[in-house]
Amino acid sequence: MRLLLAGCGALLAFNGCSVSSVAEKFAPQDIQEASKKAVSDLQARRFGAIEERLSDRLRGQDLRETFSRMAAVFPDEAPRTVTVLGYFASAGTEGTHFDITYEYQFSGSWVEAQFSWQRVDGQPRILKFDVKALDHSVEDENALTFRAKGPLHYLVVLLRVCAAVLSLVALVKCVRTKGLRQKWLWIIFIIFGIGSFVLNWTSGEWHINLLSFQLFSFSAAAFSGPWIVSVSVPVGAVVFLDKLRRQKAAQREPPTIDPPALG
Repeated sequence: MRLLLAGCGALLAFNGCSVSSVAEKFAPQDIQEASKKAVSDLQARRFGAIEERLSDRLRGQDLRETFSRMAAVFPDEAPRTVTVLGYFASAGTEGTHFDITYEYQFSGSWVEAQFSWQRVDGQPRILKFDVKALDHSVEDENALTFRAKGPLHYLVVLLRVCAAVLSLVALVKCVRTKGLRQKWLWIIFIIFGIGSFVLNWTSGEWHINLLSFQLFSFSAAAFSGPWIVSVSVPVGAVVFLDKLRRQKAAQREPPTIDPPALG
């Protein structure tokens, strides 16, 4: 019961962590500063300053009209809040790309700004830049909360907690079991859940993925969109705990004594 309560507490603490706070911690500071500066230049119609940060493949294009349309999306006022919606970095043959998305809140309106950056000679260069008007806050819509959620959401959270706690209990018992053969194989079997039930936290859409493995049988992630929560079946934990139960039951049974043979 104490482990179950601890698991619930950890889940609630995780539930309070926003995508914004996580993204801000992982996104490089120069990428964040360059993105905000580009938006500020766009609002002030300093298009030349933006062009200086463009990548080589964008510099040959006439983007002044595009920048003008993008600037018109922003209201003529300072933003009330600036929030990181998501961040993702990917490495390839051309170097590392940094994708970051911001949400700007104004009085009664919101604007989403998406960037793709690449460092050239140590300086961030724009590979992609786009803005669009929003009718409501994306972060509020995709928040990991129970507001206006149905029974399926509560069931998935309950299964997540149970799967994680069951895996942790089995792992601790496995590590503490003396004389267990191939213990490291049991540990691997225990810590990975098999298959997954995947739920889009915002829309409620779900699907089942049979060919998947998850550490401690659950995961949750969001990148510039809704949270995707999934839970797996802790097969290894169940098998190991059942093995221990049968062993203990066999040890508790009194030994049988065969009757003496009649001569």
